[in-house]
Amino acid sequence: MSAPAEPAKTDPTLEALWLELEPHIDWPEGLALSVLFATHPWAVDFLKGRVAALMRERGEVLGEHVPTTVEELRGLGPVLETAPARGVGAIWVELWRGSGGPGWDEAMTALLRGLNEARSKLEHELRLPIVLVLPLSLRGQVFVDAPDLWTIRSFTADLPVPRWGMREAVPMAPVSRSAHPLGAPSPREQEWARIYQLAAGDPRRVDFLAASEAMFDALSRGDLPTARRTGDEVRSLLGESRGLEIRLGTIELSADNLERATQHFERALSMSEGPAQLALALRLIASVAFKRGALDRARARLEEALGILEAALEHDPSATALIPEQINSLIRLSDVELDDGNLRQARAHLSQALVALGWPTPSITDLPDTAQVRRVLTAFQQLEEHAGDLARAKHYADLLAQLPPSAG
Repeated sequence: MSAPAEPAKTDPTLEALWLELEPHIDWPEGLALSVLFATHPWAVDFLKGRVAALMRERGEVLGEHVPTTVEELRGLGPVLETAPARGVGAIWVELWRGSGGPGWDEAMTALLRGLNEARSKLEHELRLPIVLVLPLSLRGQVFVDAPDLWTIRSFTADLPVPRWGMREAVPMAPVSRSAHPLGAPSPREQEWARIYQLAAGDPRRVDFLAASEAMFDALSRGDLPTARRTGDEVRSLLGESRGLEIRLGTIELSADNLERATQHFERALSMSEGPAQLALALRLIASVAFKRGALDRARARLEEALGILEAALEHDPSATALIPEQINSLIRLSDVELDDGNLRQARAHLSQALVALGWPTPSITDLPDTAQVRRVLTAFQQLEEHAGDLARAKHYADLLAQLPPSAG
Protein backbone atom coordinates (compact mmCIF):
# COMPACT_ATOMS: atom_id res chain seq x y z
CA MET A 1 0.00 0.00 0.00
CA SER A 2 1.44 3.37 -1.00
CA ALA A 3 1.70 6.05 1.66
CA PRO A 4 -0.40 9.22 1.50
CA ALA A 5 1.24 12.11 -0.31
CA GLU A 6 2.88 14.47 2.19
CA PRO A 7 0.73 17.59 1.47
CA ALA A 8 -2.42 15.52 2.05
CA LYS A 9 -1.86 15.34 5.80
CA THR A 10 -3.37 18.75 6.49
CA ASP A 11 -5.19 19.54 3.25
CA PRO A 12 -8.73 20.67 4.14
CA THR A 13 -10.21 19.43 0.86
CA LEU A 14 -9.00 15.89 1.46
CA GLU A 15 -9.97 15.99 5.13
CA ALA A 16 -13.50 17.01 4.12
CA LEU A 17 -13.57 14.27 1.49
CA TRP A 18 -12.54 11.67 4.06
CA LEU A 19 -15.23 12.93 6.39
CA GLU A 20 -17.81 12.18 3.69
CA LEU A 21 -16.41 8.76 2.82
CA GLU A 22 -15.76 7.52 6.37
CA PRO A 23 -19.40 6.77 7.36
CA HIS A 24 -19.73 4.50 4.31
CA ILE A 25 -16.71 2.53 5.56
CA ASP A 26 -17.26 2.63 9.32
CA TRP A 27 -21.07 2.42 9.70
CA PRO A 28 -22.39 0.22 6.90
CA GLU A 29 -25.34 -2.07 7.40
CA GLY A 30 -24.36 -4.61 4.74
CA LEU A 31 -22.88 -3.78 1.35
CA ALA A 32 -21.82 -0.13 0.98
CA LEU A 33 -20.45 0.72 -2.46
CA SER A 34 -18.44 3.93 -2.86
CA VAL A 35 -17.42 4.89 -6.40
CA LEU A 36 -14.53 7.34 -6.77
CA PHE A 37 -13.30 8.83 -10.05
CA ALA A 38 -9.63 9.76 -10.22
CA THR A 39 -6.93 11.20 -12.46
CA HIS A 40 -4.14 11.69 -9.87
CA PRO A 41 -2.74 9.58 -6.99
CA TRP A 42 -2.89 12.45 -4.47
CA ALA A 43 -6.41 11.87 -3.16
CA VAL A 44 -6.40 8.14 -3.98
CA ASP A 45 -3.37 7.42 -1.80
CA PHE A 46 -4.64 9.66 0.99
CA LEU A 47 -8.05 7.97 1.16
CA LYS A 48 -6.61 4.47 0.87
CA GLY A 49 -4.29 5.27 3.77
CA ARG A 50 -7.20 6.52 5.87
CA VAL A 51 -9.34 3.45 5.11
CA ALA A 52 -6.42 1.13 5.94
CA ALA A 53 -5.79 3.01 9.21
CA LEU A 54 -9.46 2.70 10.14
CA MET A 55 -9.28 -1.03 9.50
CA ARG A 56 -6.24 -1.32 11.77
CA GLU A 57 -8.07 0.54 14.54
CA ARG A 58 -10.85 -2.03 14.25
CA GLY A 59 -8.43 -4.95 14.28
CA GLU A 60 -9.16 -5.70 10.62
CA VAL A 61 -7.34 -5.30 7.32
CA LEU A 62 -8.12 -3.70 3.99
CA GLY A 63 -8.46 -6.15 1.12
CA GLU A 64 -6.69 -4.44 -1.78
CA HIS A 65 -7.03 -5.28 -5.47
CA VAL A 66 -4.92 -3.19 -7.85
CA PRO A 67 -4.66 -5.03 -11.18
CA THR A 68 -1.99 -3.75 -13.54
CA THR A 69 -2.36 -6.16 -16.46
CA VAL A 70 -5.27 -7.20 -18.64
CA GLU A 71 -4.96 -10.76 -17.31
CA GLU A 72 -5.25 -9.58 -13.70
CA LEU A 73 -8.23 -7.39 -14.61
CA ARG A 74 -10.00 -10.27 -16.35
CA GLY A 75 -9.59 -12.47 -13.27
CA LEU A 76 -10.80 -9.86 -10.78
CA GLY A 77 -14.56 -10.42 -11.12
CA PRO A 78 -14.68 -13.92 -9.58
CA VAL A 79 -12.34 -12.78 -6.80
CA LEU A 80 -14.64 -9.90 -5.83
CA GLU A 81 -17.69 -12.17 -5.88
CA THR A 82 -16.02 -14.55 -3.40
CA ALA A 83 -16.16 -13.95 0.35
CA PRO A 84 -12.82 -12.48 1.44
CA ALA A 85 -10.52 -13.96 4.06
CA ARG A 86 -11.41 -13.60 7.72
CA GLY A 87 -10.39 -10.27 9.14
CA VAL A 88 -10.96 -8.27 5.97
CA GLY A 89 -13.16 -5.32 6.95
CA ALA A 90 -13.40 -3.50 3.62
CA ILE A 91 -12.46 -3.98 -0.04
CA TRP A 92 -10.45 -1.45 -2.06
CA VAL A 93 -10.49 -1.91 -5.86
CA GLU A 94 -8.22 0.45 -7.77
CA LEU A 95 -8.81 0.52 -11.54
CA TRP A 96 -8.12 4.11 -12.48
CA ARG A 97 -4.63 3.73 -13.95
CA GLY A 98 -4.17 0.26 -15.38
CA SER A 99 -2.01 -0.71 -18.32
CA GLY A 100 -4.28 0.98 -20.85
CA GLY A 101 -2.86 -1.45 -23.40
CA PRO A 102 -4.68 -3.67 -25.90
CA GLY A 103 -7.71 -5.33 -24.34
CA TRP A 104 -7.77 -3.18 -21.18
CA ASP A 105 -10.92 -1.22 -22.05
CA GLU A 106 -12.74 -4.37 -23.09
CA ALA A 107 -11.72 -6.14 -19.86
CA MET A 108 -12.88 -3.13 -17.83
CA THR A 109 -16.28 -3.16 -19.53
CA ALA A 110 -16.59 -6.91 -18.97
CA LEU A 111 -15.70 -6.50 -15.29
CA LEU A 112 -18.30 -3.80 -14.72
CA ARG A 113 -20.99 -5.78 -16.52
CA GLY A 114 -20.09 -8.91 -14.57
CA LEU A 115 -20.31 -7.06 -11.24
CA ASN A 116 -23.61 -5.60 -12.36
CA GLU A 117 -24.98 -9.10 -12.93
CA ALA A 118 -23.63 -10.17 -9.53
CA ARG A 119 -25.23 -7.25 -7.67
CA SER A 120 -27.64 -9.42 -5.68
CA LYS A 121 -24.83 -11.79 -4.70
CA LEU A 122 -22.66 -8.90 -3.53
CA GLU A 123 -25.53 -7.46 -1.48
CA HIS A 124 -26.45 -10.72 0.24
CA GLU A 125 -23.11 -12.53 0.53
CA LEU A 126 -20.26 -10.01 0.58
CA ARG A 127 -21.93 -7.46 2.90
CA LEU A 128 -18.82 -5.29 3.25
CA PRO A 129 -17.85 -1.75 2.32
CA ILE A 130 -16.35 -1.64 -1.20
CA VAL A 131 -14.44 1.32 -2.60
CA LEU A 132 -14.23 1.24 -6.39
CA VAL A 133 -11.73 3.73 -7.86
CA LEU A 134 -12.34 4.28 -11.58
CA PRO A 135 -10.80 6.60 -14.18
CA LEU A 136 -12.63 9.88 -14.55
CA SER A 137 -13.13 9.08 -18.23
CA LEU A 138 -15.72 6.48 -17.17
CA ARG A 139 -17.81 9.05 -15.22
CA GLY A 140 -20.46 9.14 -17.94
CA GLN A 141 -20.21 5.47 -18.91
CA VAL A 142 -20.26 3.38 -15.75
CA PHE A 143 -24.02 3.72 -15.25
CA VAL A 144 -24.48 2.37 -18.80
CA ASP A 145 -22.25 -0.68 -18.28
CA ALA A 146 -23.43 -1.34 -14.70
CA PRO A 147 -26.83 0.31 -14.18
CA ASP A 148 -27.97 -1.94 -11.34
CA LEU A 149 -24.68 -1.56 -9.50
CA TRP A 150 -24.82 2.21 -10.01
CA THR A 151 -28.25 2.48 -8.40
CA ILE A 152 -27.12 0.84 -5.15
CA ARG A 153 -24.00 2.95 -4.66
CA SER A 154 -23.98 4.83 -1.36
CA PHE A 155 -21.34 7.44 -2.20
CA THR A 156 -19.79 8.97 -5.32
CA ALA A 157 -17.04 11.59 -5.71
CA ASP A 158 -14.74 13.04 -8.34
CA LEU A 159 -11.36 13.16 -6.62
CA PRO A 160 -9.50 16.47 -6.70
CA VAL A 161 -6.11 17.12 -8.26
CA PRO A 162 -3.58 19.25 -6.33
CA ARG A 163 -2.47 22.47 -7.96
CA TRP A 164 1.15 21.37 -7.54
CA GLY A 165 0.41 18.07 -9.29
CA MET A 166 -1.70 19.09 -12.28
CA ARG A 167 1.05 18.08 -14.73
CA GLU A 168 1.20 14.60 -13.19
CA ALA A 169 -2.49 13.92 -13.70
CA VAL A 170 -3.54 11.15 -16.03
CA PRO A 171 -4.62 12.93 -19.24
CA MET A 172 -8.38 12.52 -19.07
CA ALA A 173 -11.34 14.82 -18.67
CA PRO A 174 -10.64 17.52 -16.05
CA VAL A 175 -11.83 16.97 -12.50
CA SER A 176 -14.89 19.11 -12.01
CA ARG A 177 -14.00 20.36 -8.54
CA SER A 178 -10.68 21.82 -9.73
CA ALA A 179 -12.30 23.41 -12.77
CA HIS A 180 -14.12 26.16 -10.89
CA PRO A 181 -12.54 28.91 -8.79
CA LEU A 182 -12.45 28.57 -5.02
CA GLY A 183 -15.75 29.66 -3.52
CA ALA A 184 -17.85 29.09 -6.64
CA PRO A 185 -20.57 26.41 -6.53
CA SER A 186 -19.41 23.17 -8.10
CA PRO A 187 -21.15 21.59 -11.11
CA ARG A 188 -22.76 19.08 -8.75
CA GLU A 189 -24.12 21.89 -6.59
CA GLN A 190 -25.51 23.52 -9.72
CA GLU A 191 -27.02 20.20 -10.77
CA TRP A 192 -28.71 19.88 -7.38
CA ALA A 193 -30.14 23.39 -7.76
CA ARG A 194 -31.64 22.31 -11.08
CA ILE A 195 -33.04 19.10 -9.57
CA TYR A 196 -34.50 21.03 -6.66
CA GLN A 197 -36.35 23.43 -8.97
CA LEU A 198 -37.75 20.55 -11.02
CA ALA A 199 -38.70 18.58 -7.92
CA ALA A 200 -40.73 21.42 -6.43
CA GLY A 201 -43.77 20.13 -8.28
CA ASP A 202 -42.82 16.46 -8.28
CA PRO A 203 -40.82 15.16 -5.29
CA ARG A 204 -40.31 11.87 -7.12
CA ARG A 205 -37.58 13.64 -9.08
CA VAL A 206 -35.43 14.02 -5.97
CA ASP A 207 -32.10 12.16 -6.08
CA PHE A 208 -30.83 11.88 -2.51
CA LEU A 209 -27.36 10.91 -3.69
CA ALA A 210 -27.17 14.06 -5.84
CA ALA A 211 -28.09 16.12 -2.78
CA SER A 212 -25.43 14.34 -0.71
CA GLU A 213 -22.81 15.07 -3.36
CA ALA A 214 -23.85 18.73 -3.43
CA MET A 215 -23.59 18.92 0.36
CA PHE A 216 -20.13 17.39 0.22
CA ASP A 217 -18.94 19.84 -2.46
CA ALA A 218 -20.24 22.81 -0.48
CA LEU A 219 -18.49 21.53 2.64
CA SER A 220 -15.24 20.84 0.76
CA ARG A 221 -15.02 24.50 -0.29
CA GLY A 222 -15.85 25.68 3.22
CA ASP A 223 -19.43 26.75 2.54
CA LEU A 224 -21.20 25.22 5.53
CA PRO A 225 -24.37 27.38 5.15
CA THR A 226 -24.93 26.02 1.63
CA ALA A 227 -24.41 22.44 2.81
CA ARG A 228 -27.01 23.05 5.51
CA ARG A 229 -29.41 24.68 3.08
CA THR A 230 -29.18 21.70 0.73
CA GLY A 231 -30.16 19.44 3.62
CA ASP A 232 -33.11 21.70 4.40
CA GLU A 233 -34.18 21.54 0.74
CA VAL A 234 -34.14 17.74 0.80
CA ARG A 235 -36.18 17.77 4.00
CA SER A 236 -38.71 20.18 2.49
CA LEU A 237 -39.28 17.78 -0.40
CA LEU A 238 -39.04 14.37 1.24
CA GLY A 239 -39.71 15.09 4.88
CA GLU A 240 -37.65 13.72 7.72
CA SER A 241 -35.07 11.04 6.92
CA ARG A 242 -32.78 9.09 9.23
CA GLY A 243 -30.04 8.96 6.60
CA LEU A 244 -30.26 12.71 6.01
CA GLU A 245 -29.98 13.48 9.70
CA ILE A 246 -26.91 11.27 10.06
CA ARG A 247 -25.36 12.98 7.03
CA LEU A 248 -26.10 16.45 8.40
CA GLY A 249 -24.88 15.45 11.84
CA THR A 250 -21.61 14.29 10.32
CA ILE A 251 -21.23 17.61 8.49
CA GLU A 252 -21.77 19.58 11.69
CA LEU A 253 -19.38 17.32 13.58
CA SER A 254 -16.70 18.04 10.98
CA ALA A 255 -17.11 21.74 11.64
CA ASP A 256 -16.98 21.17 15.42
CA ASN A 257 -20.56 22.38 15.75
CA LEU A 258 -21.22 19.79 18.40
CA GLU A 259 -24.62 21.07 19.52
CA ARG A 260 -25.98 20.96 15.97
CA ALA A 261 -24.41 17.53 15.42
CA THR A 262 -26.16 16.26 18.53
CA GLN A 263 -29.50 17.64 17.36
CA HIS A 264 -29.22 15.81 14.04
CA PHE A 265 -28.17 12.55 15.65
CA GLU A 266 -31.04 12.88 18.15
CA ARG A 267 -33.46 13.25 15.23
CA ALA A 268 -31.90 10.18 13.61
CA LEU A 269 -32.47 8.32 16.87
CA SER A 270 -36.14 9.29 16.87
CA MET A 271 -36.51 7.77 13.38
CA SER A 272 -34.49 4.62 14.05
CA GLU A 273 -36.15 1.23 14.06
CA GLY A 274 -34.77 -2.01 15.44
CA PRO A 275 -31.89 -2.52 17.85
CA ALA A 276 -29.08 -2.03 15.31
CA GLN A 277 -30.31 1.40 14.14
CA LEU A 278 -31.12 2.53 17.66
CA ALA A 279 -27.75 1.48 19.02
CA LEU A 280 -25.88 3.16 16.15
CA ALA A 281 -27.70 6.46 16.69
CA LEU A 282 -27.06 6.33 20.42
CA ARG A 283 -23.38 5.62 19.83
CA LEU A 284 -23.12 8.63 17.49
CA ILE A 285 -24.71 10.85 20.13
CA ALA A 286 -22.31 9.42 22.71
CA SER A 287 -19.34 10.13 20.42
CA VAL A 288 -20.28 13.81 20.23
CA ALA A 289 -20.76 13.94 23.99
CA PHE A 290 -17.36 12.31 24.46
CA LYS A 291 -15.77 14.91 22.20
CA ARG A 292 -17.42 17.65 24.28
CA GLY A 293 -16.06 16.11 27.47
CA ALA A 294 -19.57 15.29 28.68
CA LEU A 295 -18.54 11.88 29.94
CA ASP A 296 -21.65 11.19 32.03
CA ARG A 297 -23.89 11.82 29.02
CA ALA A 298 -21.69 9.69 26.77
CA ARG A 299 -21.74 6.90 29.34
CA ALA A 300 -25.53 7.05 29.69
CA ARG A 301 -26.12 6.85 25.93
CA LEU A 302 -23.71 3.97 25.49
CA GLU A 303 -25.24 2.06 28.39
CA GLU A 304 -28.65 2.62 26.81
CA ALA A 305 -27.36 1.27 23.50
CA LEU A 306 -25.88 -1.77 25.20
CA GLY A 307 -29.11 -2.40 27.07
CA ILE A 308 -31.04 -2.46 23.79
CA LEU A 309 -28.54 -4.81 22.14
CA GLU A 310 -28.32 -7.17 25.12
CA ALA A 311 -32.12 -7.40 25.36
CA ALA A 312 -32.36 -8.18 21.64
CA LEU A 313 -29.68 -10.85 21.88
CA GLU A 314 -31.32 -12.40 24.93
CA HIS A 315 -34.63 -12.51 23.06
CA ASP A 316 -32.99 -13.97 19.95
CA PRO A 317 -29.52 -15.47 20.54
CA SER A 318 -29.20 -16.12 16.81
CA ALA A 319 -29.15 -12.36 16.06
CA THR A 320 -25.36 -12.40 15.91
CA ALA A 321 -25.34 -9.53 13.39
CA LEU A 322 -25.82 -7.26 16.42
CA ILE A 323 -22.56 -8.33 18.05
CA PRO A 324 -20.27 -5.99 16.05
CA GLU A 325 -22.31 -2.97 17.19
CA GLN A 326 -22.21 -4.34 20.74
CA ILE A 327 -18.42 -4.51 20.48
CA ASN A 328 -18.31 -0.94 19.08
CA SER A 329 -20.32 0.35 22.04
CA LEU A 330 -18.28 -1.54 24.63
CA ILE A 331 -14.99 -0.28 23.20
CA ARG A 332 -16.32 3.29 23.14
CA LEU A 333 -17.60 2.91 26.72
CA SER A 334 -14.14 1.69 27.73
CA ASP A 335 -12.71 4.88 26.18
CA VAL A 336 -15.13 6.96 28.25
CA GLU A 337 -14.16 5.23 31.48
CA LEU A 338 -10.46 5.51 30.72
CA ASP A 339 -10.84 9.23 30.01
CA ASP A 340 -12.71 9.56 33.32
CA GLY A 341 -9.89 7.82 35.20
CA ASN A 342 -11.81 4.59 35.79
CA LEU A 343 -9.19 2.10 34.63
CA ARG A 344 -10.85 -0.84 36.33
CA GLN A 345 -14.18 -0.15 34.61
CA ALA A 346 -12.47 0.39 31.27
CA ARG A 347 -10.90 -3.04 31.56
CA ALA A 348 -14.22 -4.56 32.63
CA HIS A 349 -15.99 -3.33 29.48
CA LEU A 350 -13.32 -4.82 27.24
CA SER A 351 -13.55 -8.08 29.19
CA GLN A 352 -17.31 -7.99 28.60
CA ALA A 353 -16.61 -7.60 24.87
CA LEU A 354 -14.52 -10.77 24.93
CA VAL A 355 -17.30 -12.59 26.78
CA ALA A 356 -19.75 -11.45 24.10
CA LEU A 357 -17.47 -13.11 21.55
CA GLY A 358 -17.52 -16.43 23.44
CA TRP A 359 -14.68 -16.14 25.95
CA PRO A 360 -13.50 -18.03 27.96
CA THR A 361 -12.27 -20.85 25.77
CA PRO A 362 -9.20 -23.10 26.11
CA SER A 363 -7.39 -20.90 23.60
CA ILE A 364 -7.99 -17.42 22.21
CA THR A 365 -7.82 -18.98 18.75
CA ASP A 366 -10.95 -21.01 19.53
CA LEU A 367 -13.11 -17.89 19.30
CA PRO A 368 -14.77 -17.92 15.87
CA ASP A 369 -14.88 -14.21 15.01
CA THR A 370 -11.17 -13.49 14.66
CA ALA A 371 -11.70 -9.94 13.36
CA GLN A 372 -13.71 -8.85 16.40
CA VAL A 373 -11.36 -10.66 18.79
CA ARG A 374 -8.47 -8.78 17.20
CA ARG A 375 -10.30 -5.47 17.71
CA VAL A 376 -10.86 -6.13 21.42
CA LEU A 377 -7.33 -7.39 22.07
CA THR A 378 -5.92 -4.36 20.27
CA ALA A 379 -8.08 -2.09 22.44
CA PHE A 380 -6.83 -3.94 25.53
CA GLN A 381 -3.20 -3.54 24.46
CA GLN A 382 -3.66 0.20 23.79
CA LEU A 383 -5.44 0.68 27.12
CA GLU A 384 -2.60 -0.98 29.06
CA GLU A 385 0.02 1.00 27.16
CA HIS A 386 -1.88 4.17 28.05
CA ALA A 387 -2.03 3.05 31.68
CA GLY A 388 1.72 2.34 31.67
CA ASP A 389 1.30 -1.37 32.48
CA LEU A 390 3.73 -2.77 29.94
CA ALA A 391 3.49 -6.33 31.30
CA ARG A 392 -0.27 -6.40 30.65
CA ALA A 393 0.23 -4.74 27.27
CA LYS A 394 2.72 -7.45 26.29
CA HIS A 395 0.24 -10.13 27.42
CA TYR A 396 -2.35 -8.85 24.95
CA ALA A 397 0.27 -8.41 22.25
CA ASP A 398 1.20 -12.08 22.74
CA LEU A 399 -2.47 -13.09 22.45
CA LEU A 400 -2.75 -11.05 19.25
CA ALA A 401 0.27 -12.87 17.87
CA GLN A 402 -1.55 -16.21 18.38
CA LEU A 403 -4.39 -15.21 16.08
CA PRO A 404 -4.21 -16.44 12.50
CA PRO A 405 -3.03 -13.81 10.01
CA SER A 406 -5.85 -11.86 8.39
CA ALA A 407 -4.41 -10.98 5.05
CA GLY A 408 -6.62 -9.71 2.31
